[in-house]
Amino acid sequence: MDKTQHYVVGVSHIDMAFVMREEAQEEMIDILLERITGALERNRELTFALEQTAHYRKLEKRRPDLFRKVKELLAEGHLEFMGGMATTAETNFPNGNVWCIIRAWGWNGWKRIWVSGRRAGGWWIRLD
Repeated sequence: MDKTQHYVVGVSHIDMAFVMREEAQEEMIDILLERITGALERNRELTFALEQTAHYRKLEKRRPDLFRKVKELLAEGHLEFMGGMATTAETNFPNGNVWCIIRAWGWNGWKRIWVSGRRAGGWWIRLD
């Protein structure tokens, strides 16, 4: 019998609207990214989709080591951003203007932080 090893990531979404201190949310993001990057480094055939670019705006200053890992995995195609929004759309759909702004912030965040020759996954609205 062949043995296989499976990795399960228990969290795929951290809600920006959670009532918690910013430091606690950053700690959750760091833990999630450590687990994801570790699994992807051990299993090079996997790809994981990230969302909500707002979570990552301070990562480079807070955790340069983790930032480098994430950026490398993005460049290699093992990590991809989906949706392209700064925050998740479920809270933005009631107002079309807000939805467009959140998309623009997400795209600008993607370009500023992560651009490495790869275009982000998902679908986009051009606002320029």
